[in-house]
Amino acid sequence: MNASENDDCKTLLWSEVMQVALVCGVDPSKEGASGVLSYVLGLTKALIKIGVIVKIIGIGSAGSLQNYNVDFYAVQDRATTSFRFLFNLMKTVLSLELSKNAIIHAQRPDDLFPFCVFHPRNPKVVTLHGSHSDSVRLNKGEIVGKIYDIIESFTLKRTSSILCVSKSTYLHFKDKYPSLKNKMRLVYIGIDTEFFNPIPKREARKKLGLGNWKHIIIYAGRLVKEKRIDLILKAFKQIETTNNETLLVIVGGGRDEDEIKNLATKLSLTNLKFLSVVTKSEIQLLLSCADAIVITSIKEGLPTIAMEALACGTPVISTPVGIIPEIVKSGINGYIVTDIDELPRIMRKVLVTSSDMTTNCPGSVGRFSWELKAKEIVAIYNETSSKG
Repeated sequence: MNASENDDCKTLLWSEVMQVALVCGVDPSKEGASGVLSYVLGLTKALIKIGVIVKIIGIGSAGSLQNYNVDFYAVQDRATTSFRFLFNLMKTVLSLELSKNAIIHAQRPDDLFPFCVFHPRNPKVVTLHGSHSDSVRLNKGEIVGKIYDIIESFTLKRTSSILCVSKSTYLHFKDKYPSLKNKMRLVYIGIDTEFFNPIPKREARKKLGLGNWKHIIIYAGRLVKEKRIDLILKAFKQIETTNNETLLVIVGGGRDEDEIKNLATKLSLTNLKFLSVVTKSEIQLLLSCADAIVITSIKEGLPTIAMEALACGTPVISTPVGIIPEIVKSGINGYIVTDIDELPRIMRKVLVTSSDMTTNCPGSVGRFSWELKAKEIVAIYNETSSKG
């Protein structure tokens, strides 16, 4: 038996005991602008390649994952609220059969609650993509926020390993739960570096039917208040009044979509295009065709779309959230916006400097391939299982 065959044998034997159930309130059949969905899809495919048995507990259907050896369990048929997902997840977990050694890996602390109650002995891992508590308070109010914090505290205390996707997320939760800091690990999100790579702008714009525009700026993500898309629209209004050759593309959907579209109408924006659900291939084309993507979030875990944009050679304009201060260097591969009033000026500036930064972008995210990140996470799974 040669070395390669021996490695394959080890992987096979190991995969018989390594089983992971990924829990996430997203629909794998809708590969759009969602960082959490990208995380689950990317991690799933990378784990399967190295022999791990993967189950996914989510919503909708398996989508492209049906081509892989993945068991998919639908908690509900379509996206709703996180609390509705948790309610339906509770009912699903009651009848869910899991090996006693299966690792439960959720993407929100509250999604671990049913497993803590009904499968207390299974090892548990959670990836913290940011502070969900802050989002709950912003959208649901203080009372619901306090209820969420009770659930979050309950589950994190019963979780073996807590993965934080950025330094800011790590520091936030270490301060919030100092007694749990030994469980916390800083593990950056991976991206599909084999897929997300530069396509010539002219070619990408032609395929998307956007070839007539001199400049294009893109926002891609959920259309919700905490993303502050209203600031992007207002900044772009200042650009549009003096520059009729630039297009703003808003990609995504969400609970505040109508409100955002109404604001665009009030601002009388004409060089604006809304796109709802798009495929992964369309996201690659959109990122490649842009002069820059813009992010104005109050808080973010990463965000993944910024890393994918850089991998496609597109500079990033962003507030200093998540991993952004660690990977974006102003004037090199984008601009960090510390004063939001400066956003219109910086957006104008990037239209002039974008082509000079393009070649710097892919190298800034090369270390985030899923191949490398999956190995890092598997090491944590092994450590989690050994704690037993």
